[in-house]
Amino acid sequence: MPTLWANHVIRLVNSQRARDWLLQVLFVGAIVAVLVTIIVVAIGEMKRKGIASGFAFLWRSTGWDIGFSILDYSIRDPYWWALFVGLLNTIVVGYSAILAASVLGLLVAMMRMSGNRIVRGLSAIYIDIVRNVPPILQVFIWYAVFTALPRPRDAFVLGDIYLSARGVAFPSFAITSEAKLIVAGVMLLAAVIAVWILVSKTAGSRLGHWKRPIAAGVTVAGLMMAALVVALCRIPDAPFIDLPRLKGFGIAGGTQVPPEVSTIFAAMMVYGSAYIAEVVRAGFLAVPKGQFEAGKALGFSSWQIFRNIQFPLAFRYMLPALVNQYVWLIKATTLGVAVGFADLFLVVSSSINQIGQPIELMGILMVVFWIMSHGMAAASNRLNESLRLRS
Repeated sequence: MPTLWANHVIRLVNSQRARDWLLQVLFVGAIVAVLVTIIVVAIGEMKRKGIASGFAFLWRSTGWDIGFSILDYSIRDPYWWALFVGLLNTIVVGYSAILAASVLGLLVAMMRMSGNRIVRGLSAIYIDIVRNVPPILQVFIWYAVFTALPRPRDAFVLGDIYLSARGVAFPSFAITSEAKLIVAGVMLLAAVIAVWILVSKTAGSRLGHWKRPIAAGVTVAGLMMAALVVALCRIPDAPFIDLPRLKGFGIAGGTQVPPEVSTIFAAMMVYGSAYIAEVVRAGFLAVPKGQFEAGKALGFSSWQIFRNIQFPLAFRYMLPALVNQYVWLIKATTLGVAVGFADLFLVVSSSINQIGQPIELMGILMVVFWIMSHGMAAASNRLNESLRLRS
């Protein structure tokens, strides 16, 4: 028996696979040991200094206000609600800025590839200036612009939109803030499902020529559900459309967007568009010229070549770099703390100052941003896999 065990040990030692597994186990064990040691030491130091630990604070009232919140918030609300409000501000402003930056970046990229020398030069100057100015400096520049606007009495008026030093006010449905969030969520979900049906090869193989009608049906169903929510959640004795109007020394009614929100939105949109423009331009330039010649040989028009050949191939090239830029932009919302934008980072910072539990709060912040970044990367990888050319 000892000889048999010795033979097994010798085989394990001589096995490359066993040695690799042993090294991985030792490496992971060392990391776990270091983390456990750090946590034990931190808990011991916190107890010695009388610092509270745990997550019971999440159900305590904050006692302080948040400058801007999409949902209703008061100083009597608990910390978990304040964190959720900050997270929602981050998501709404961050993803809205990403969408706007993508549209602006596509426009700048088209200008950058234009045959007109002046248009091409202007777009190149725009990209060079924006990319070489630090983003935090751009945040301060935009904040100075928005706070230098006229007072509400002398606001710029574009139809029913008011632009003043107090921010932007525009018409909105006379429904609760929760209902507005539901409407936005329903429309976003319908758009995501419709896009997935159109681009997914799995859905395309199963639905066949019904793919586009079904995608259109999903979009219409989303709009109908959003309209139903608007009708059911309408505020009693209020007009269907709430219009902003001058009242006293300010503007009342409609949806009010303070300068801090406009600042971080504009800074992210402009800064992100310069990088996205270069990513888009590189994607289009990566398409082989032979693909254009093949399209012309088949009798395709310029629009058909762009729609069926150029854009699908370019999108495959630019998708990894685009997602990397999107992940950076969603994390760049934390720059709003410099001007008082009430995002998740500002709420966490204020909570640390109030209750002094940095480990728990910073842990929540890290986990949330990891989930958002990893979720975006995972979705892009899934999309990239569905679009990959099998040949």
